[in-house]
Amino acid sequence: MSSMMLKPLLWPTLISVPALIVLCLLGNWQLDRREWKASLIQNITDRTNLDPVRLPPAETWPELDLDEWNYKVVRLYGKFDHEAEIHVFAFLTKPRGLLGGSGYWVITPLHLVGGDVVLVNRGFVPVGMKDPVRRIQVLEDEIVEVTGFLRKSEIPGWFVPEPDLGANVWHARNISAMGKVRGLDKLSPFYVDQDVGREGEIPQGGETQLSFRNEHFGYALTWFGLAGALMVIYVAFHHAQGRIGSAYKN
Repeated sequence: MSSMMLKPLLWPTLISVPALIVLCLLGNWQLDRREWKASLIQNITDRTNLDPVRLPPAETWPELDLDEWNYKVVRLYGKFDHEAEIHVFAFLTKPRGLLGGSGYWVITPLHLVGGDVVLVNRGFVPVGMKDPVRRIQVLEDEIVEVTGFLRKSEIPGWFVPEPDLGANVWHARNISAMGKVRGLDKLSPFYVDQDVGREGEIPQGGETQLSFRNEHFGYALTWFGLAGALMVIYVAFHHAQGRIGSAYKN
């Protein structure tokens, strides 16, 4: 009767065992992240299908749970300051409207009746329509009703370029930074993506991305695959060193 025998080498074992544990932990972490992401996507989907609610009062903004309010449909009233609009570079791949490709989100301050300000993403314009003079648009100079998705401010990553203030081109919807540049007091810590407007209206509203990818299962398979590959290499190395063989028992 024979059985397999392994005589592990010290240093390969000291390196491989902790690495194997880490890879398995990373795989399990990605599976947990997959469940978390699926729950988050479902919550957002549920919020987007609810009827619009009145924007929370300004005095509640500092304590507002933005994770709970993110993507809720809100209704607010105020007057746009079109001369202070901000342009955020965008590439619209699957537009709901007629316009897409390279362009800009047009972010415009909306001054509420009480003096507070909310930045509103009025929608998308192509590169050639960045200049407001080139747009056929209605610039309301009165109190208007805005309906759209409440959104959390974006935090620029390491590789996001700094805004070009001279050209008024930004690369992230960083609300606090935009407020400082525009000198806006009493600014909300969130912005609102305006819903679709009248047909053919520019900027083109209603372009909020409402489909989300959940690729954590693939990430988990990658980590578990690396763990399996490490085991294969470990065994093959010991086999080549003659450290794996058959032991005979009577």
